[in-house]
Amino acid sequence: MHKVFDQQGATNVIWTWTPNVINYLRSRKLKAYYPGDTFVDWVGVDGYYTRRGQQTFRDLFGPTVREVRTFTKLPMLVVETGSESGSGRPAHIENLLSNVATSKDFVGVAYFNINGSGDWNIDKDAATLRAFANQAKNNVYGFDVRKVR
Repeated sequence: MHKVFDQQGATNVIWTWTPNVINYLRSRKLKAYYPGDTFVDWVGVDGYYTRRGQQTFRDLFGPTVREVRTFTKLPMLVVETGSESGSGRPAHIENLLSNVATSKDFVGVAYFNINGSGDWNIDKDAATLRAFANQAKNNVYGFDVRKVR
């Protein structure tokens, strides 16, 4: 696919390579799957805050960041994440967004706001929406969240 885009002269593309986080379910080494900096612009990371898993940004994303940094220094992006419903979700959102905002490794985050394999949707969760809006006001996110609503 990368070769096709190059052959067509496409320059408005950002290529991501996106592994799931290294966690209690998966500990396979990532480097063997990395295509190399020639084919990647950003390293994506896919990880979810769950009731049975890691509860902090450091615990959820840290092992993956540490391993990825052994083979590339490219910018990272949380390309898919969410938090299961429950009393801890506002804290997960605050933890996620504040850590991405202060991290030298990450350029942004995309929240999976759909119910799929879990209840990730925050649209009807007032406390979580407040936490999201409060953290997303940080200038590092590049927009005023009040103008997005």
